[in-house]
Amino acid sequence: MTLLNIRFIRWRTAIFILFSLNSTALIAKDAAGDPINDGTLVLSKTDGSASCTIPFKTGIYDFSNNGGGFGCANDDKSELDLKGVPSATTVYLYDTPDCNDKKDQNYWIEFKTIKQPTNVTQLKFSKFFDKGNEEVVVPGVMRVDAYHRNDDSIDGKLSCVKIIRSTMP
Repeated sequence: MTLLNIRFIRWRTAIFILFSLNSTALIAKDAAGDPINDGTLVLSKTDGSASCTIPFKTGIYDFSNNGGGFGCANDDKSELDLKGVPSATTVYLYDTPDCNDKKDQNYWIEFKTIKQPTNVTQLKFSKFFDKGNEEVVVPGVMRVDAYHRNDDSIDGKLSCVKIIRSTMP
């Protein structure tokens, strides 16, 4: 084997390893080695109608401004579905379009996903007030904190959603 052949084999091997590492490093995987998808948050009225879907990515979604870009009507939603969302994500639901947790609004809710992946259907916002902080509301969802002013309505008052995904896959 000539020196030229040896260099070519080393070069080809180095390129193969580089591309192999690059292609797998760009895709987040769970413990089983399966790719992690973003998942979705589906919001709807109590009767399940007028739903809108938000990709489950870190961001603030203000419904008073063009439905948050996803067609979500302001002051219209009362329940949520989580479809294939990652664990260790914090979600905030607010009655105000500026996504604040002040006490000058009807309510705000902070919860965390605790199951990989998390799938939940028809979770009414009012269910978060049946539990205390750090309690599991439904399998895969834990209430972190929440506020509800007096007996003000929770149904149909959602104006803003904030999602903060964990930096760890």
